Amino acid sequence: METTPNEAQELILSGKLEAFVLGTLPADERFAVLRASNAFVEVREEITRLEEALERSAQSPASGAPIFLKANILDRLKGDSWHQDTPGDPPILHAGSSRSDYADWLDLPEIAAPPVFEDPFYIPIGQTAQAITLVVWLRNGAPAETHTDCVEKFLVLEGSCEIHLPDAVHKLQPGDKYSIPLHIPHTVVVTSSVPCKLVVQRVAA
Repeated sequence: METTPNEAQELILSGKLEAFVLGTLPADERFAVLRASNAFVEVREEITRLEEALERSAQSPASGAPIFLKANILDRLKGDSWHQDTPGDPPILHAGSSRSDYADWLDLPEIAAPPVFEDPFYIPIGQTAQAITLVVWLRNGAPAETHTDCVEKFLVLEGSCEIHLPDAVHKLQPGDKYSIPLHIPHTVVVTSSVPCKLVVQRVAA
């Protein structure tokens, strides 16, 4: 359904943007917010304002905000400025995907990790109603998490890692792909001496 300017203003006043920034909005409404943010500058500006406020809170020693929440805030903040300049929308990861499918994004000079970073370091390269795509660098790994509204897919570009599930460990090398099933807790552990670089895609379930 097409969003009108009045609907954009109603969305801003609804409280849904606050839930979107906190990551508590249901999947169908979250992707509707993404569509509205792509269509209306006032929605993007309000999301940025809310994220900046939450980022300030995350940086406060008294806030107790976990590191992964800060990373998620930062990747969306970067995504606002990135959206207009990317080569288009990255393709959905599948069993036959390879680095060459994402070369238009990966070969851009700004797609690089700083010499020193905290795990995880993200740069978003695509954000649509269907999926959010990021390039991710990990020195040690990523904390345990469970997805209930999206399927998380990995393509390893450099280094190596292990995906730890409750009943299995999957070892991944450059070129390997893996999809995390819904409702399955998982942890990523880096096994290489260099940071593990991945394309990570979260696709709406």
